Amino acid sequence: MTARCCFPVVIMSPFDHIIQIFSSDLRNFPLLLALEDFFCQGSTPLHPKRTNGMRSTSVTDSGILSLEEPFLTSPDGFFLKPSKNQKYEDDDDPNFVFNVLDSVMVGTMERLKNLRESIFFVGKCNVHGGVASNLNINHNFKQASDTDCLLIRSFCINDKVGDALQLHSKLLTIHTSPDLHTYNILMNALCKINDLWTAAWLLDVMPKVGVSPNSVTYNTLIDGYCRSENADKALHLFSSMYHNGVKANIVTCNILVHALCKEGHLDRAKKLLDEILYQNIDANLITSTIFINGSCRGGNLEHALELWHDMLRKGLSADHVAYNVLINGFSLVQKTQLSYTYICDMCKRGFLPDIVTFNTLITGHFKEGDIEEACDMHRLMSLFGVVADNISYRLLIRGLYLHNAQFKSFEYLQKMLNDEMVPEPQIWNLIMNGYAKYGDIDRANLLKNMMMSSGVLPNTYTYNALILAEVKGGKLARASSLKEEMVSRGQFPDVVTYNLLIRAACNIGYTDYANKLIHEMLNRGYKPDIITHTELIRGYCLKGEMKKAEYVLGKIERMLYLSLDHVPFQIIIKQYCKMGNAMEAYQVYENMSNKGLVGRHSMYHSLLTELRKGGYHHAFDQVYDKMISLVLQGARELG
Repeated sequence: MTARCCFPVVIMSPFDHIIQIFSSDLRNFPLLLALEDFFCQGSTPLHPKRTNGMRSTSVTDSGILSLEEPFLTSPDGFFLKPSKNQKYEDDDDPNFVFNVLDSVMVGTMERLKNLRESIFFVGKCNVHGGVASNLNINHNFKQASDTDCLLIRSFCINDKVGDALQLHSKLLTIHTSPDLHTYNILMNALCKINDLWTAAWLLDVMPKVGVSPNSVTYNTLIDGYCRSENADKALHLFSSMYHNGVKANIVTCNILVHALCKEGHLDRAKKLLDEILYQNIDANLITSTIFINGSCRGGNLEHALELWHDMLRKGLSADHVAYNVLINGFSLVQKTQLSYTYICDMCKRGFLPDIVTFNTLITGHFKEGDIEEACDMHRLMSLFGVVADNISYRLLIRGLYLHNAQFKSFEYLQKMLNDEMVPEPQIWNLIMNGYAKYGDIDRANLLKNMMMSSGVLPNTYTYNALILAEVKGGKLARASSLKEEMVSRGQFPDVVTYNLLIRAACNIGYTDYANKLIHEMLNRGYKPDIITHTELIRGYCLKGEMKKAEYVLGKIERMLYLSLDHVPFQIIIKQYCKMGNAMEAYQVYENMSNKGLVGRHSMYHSLLTELRKGGYHHAFDQVYDKMISLVLQGARELG
């Protein structure tokens, strides 16, 4: 315990507040020890006997990455020097270094994050706690002058919330408080910047200075909690509002119902609505629309229609927003044709379909695979005087891309250009990716030139589409040159870029080049994913280097951050079967099966054929029984 007494000296006076706060509770003692360890690491130890001459593992001992050196070139400085008795089974594996470095950095950053949050908490306590302590004394607060109130409001409107809080604190020290309107504006400004801690403190202060919060005050903070996806705190505040004698209104109702429906809590929302209605507040069109939207998003169209007819029975007139919500509900459950009944009703009531209506119908028809109907929506838009926007064209082109209708999507691109619209990069990339899937290099390059002549710069996705086209055409050299071109244009390759190039290299047996690309990925700070390693396994299998393929598979199994699937196992099993090595294939199959993974039918067929040829009857029976059980399970699931 004596050694720990030096802690305030080590961390210096700016952190004395942390000690004063946390030392009041013995449960926080482990946190104090962690803070001491953090500040002692990387510095000259005050107690040499405790270190035994060993270096600290703190990241403060390590090399610091600078702007001039953006990529890690040597990880040695991040680790302890190995002793004679230490053995690391890394086998010169770059992923091993990467994983250890990753764990060190994550641990250190987590400690820094905790420290930052503690300092932030202390700062809040210093600023607000000092003011709050003065409020406990019984004083009569007088209202601030109109000038001071106007100044606080002006600060809030001009996004100078810190200045507004400073002035507010000064007013409180002279026992003067702003009016209710000013408090509501300050509360709104705090919620806008998501400073809900201070907003809640402000709500607590208001009654102490003689200002009673009203429904606007509570609604503002409730909305802030809901926007930050903290419905529980919002509901707790709603309860406090009721107990403090402030009546909820329809705005309170709509905010809470919308938040609960958004999070999928329809039952809680309905219960809350019943409570609010009990307080003699009438639900309005907005409330009903929110409930209908929640039911639609939950896939419960029947309930949405019940709410719709119930709304009409109450005498509420639906507007175009309510109609669009219901039409979207039909689209979500792939019953778009049924929505036309409500579109006709919408027109009879004097609400013409708008851009949202048509975009919803386009989405719905594509979901149902009705390409002609989706494209026909574009023609109908012009008949109703609705101009297609970027979203409309993106939905059309994306839908056509997913249904392999590249030529039709190019027609819509030309329509955009003819209408003097500048397509966003995503639209160009969708069409280009469609050409790339079929290895149509010429059209992909033509589209790139059109894109640049329209003033739209290619991005990483553009280059990935072009690289895919070259890879499909078996042009590894040209694909690699595109990677260099994108770097020269200020676009950086991502994991997809490298996976495409690694795939191309493995296709022609260039596994050494594939490994070089993996090292380059690591140097750029990217983690190779399951696709990266699977492509490398496939490359080794194509060359018949099965030991290397199994070595990579073993590495994948040790990488906890990777989501292992059946594909790498299946590649090795099928290759062993091609080579006539039935038992080697069976051993890999057992490993896969023990992990609860299931292969495709073709893998089972290949394995069973080789086991039967080799006379391995026991193994054959086990694989066959497993395959039959999977077939029966699939049949039961299909009904």
